[in-house]
Amino acid sequence: MRRTTTFAVAAVAAVAAAATLSAPAQAADTKATKSFTMKCQDKANNFWVSATFHGSGKPTATYDVFIRTYDLRSDGIAPKVRLKSYNKDGSNTNYKWRTGPEGQAAMGNFDTTLQQPKGLSTVYIEGRTTDYAFCGDYFPK
Repeated sequence: MRRTTTFAVAAVAAVAAAATLSAPAQAADTKATKSFTMKCQDKANNFWVSATFHGSGKPTATYDVFIRTYDLRSDGIAPKVRLKSYNKDGSNTNYKWRTGPEGQAAMGNFDTTLQQPKGLSTVYIEGRTTDYAFCGDYFPK
């Protein structure tokens, strides 16, 4: 009986130690992170674009942004994407266009940051290939 009890206690201790070692370390910085994704596709199914943001959620925070373009057709036209921000002071900011690769199933990836000292009110993603093939999405809804 004593051996069984000793073995059981040792097994429980080993499991507890393994659980402690496999648990992620607590970060010293406890700032909350807010993530959101915007995505759109044009009506003619030529392309889609998306942007994923990671930041604190505060209007003047710096956000890490991952932008993706995806071309659905080999039509010789590459999809473009840009971000826009509608700011707390009532102004708008248009950021530079980024052009993805052309060709069916061609994917473009862009890493950047977005920070607006005026404070972000709404963020908008705009994608297009031509004046007639475009899409957009925004956050918050």
